[in-house]
Amino acid sequence: MERPFIATYIEASRPMGVVYIGSTNDLYRRGREHRDGLYEGFTKRHRCGMLVWYEPFEMMVSAIHRSRPLERWNRPWKMELIERRNPDWCDLYPFLVGQASDPRIKSEDDGGVEAFLARIKRGEIEE
Repeated sequence: MERPFIATYIEASRPMGVVYIGSTNDLYRRGREHRDGLYEGFTKRHRCGMLVWYEPFEMMVSAIHRSRPLERWNRPWKMELIERRNPDWCDLYPFLVGQASDPRIKSEDDGGVEAFLARIKRGEIEE
């Protein structure tokens, strides 16, 4: 049986659009519910179906304690939080459920292993 994914998360209607902050004991299930618009309410009304940020926790109480202050943050702070980890506002749900690679990690198209090792030697990448 798959272990539930406890998390605080942010869903968005589109990049820089309406955002919803929540916490859940199963992000896999909850993300699907938001995407499918299964329940009436804020996220269905505003079409918040893109998972743009999440933070995993071991215990549900910790996720709730994290989400409550975030809900009170002003909009620019929320945008900064998202853009620090997901500057392109990619939908992270396909990555989360194993349907796609992490869109926040760009593919290496910089000359292969030799170029990568040279970047390490120059100190551009930490070993």
